Amino acid sequence: MDDADAKTDTPTTERPTDERPTDERPSDARPRDERPIHERPMQERPRDERLASMSPDELRTAMRTLGYRTQNDLAGAIGVSRSAVSLWLEGKVGVPRPVAMLLRMLVAAQRRAF
Repeated sequence: MDDADAKTDTPTTERPTDERPTDERPSDARPRDERPIHERPMQERPRDERLASMSPDELRTAMRTLGYRTQNDLAGAIGVSRSAVSLWLEGKVGVPRPVAMLLRMLVAAQRRAF
């Protein structure tokens, strides 16, 4: 038997280099993190703008949109002190995320016609 016959008789297990099964990742691809999002470090979590804090300008806009004319009006509506609202509006303290989420939901609900 010559070399040509030997090559055709034995099945080859080699794949052409340009083909890759779907379950293999390229060597430069990052492995998929199977952990739930709440167990991942903050810097690895997907960024959702609705969950972010709120800038002083966005807070002012939300106040106007919702009809709160004074810091005291907003403070009374959401159960915080007037001085807390003042600090948020001055940018000295960030708006807590739950407050930012609440205000964004109220603005979104007001924009929808019921």
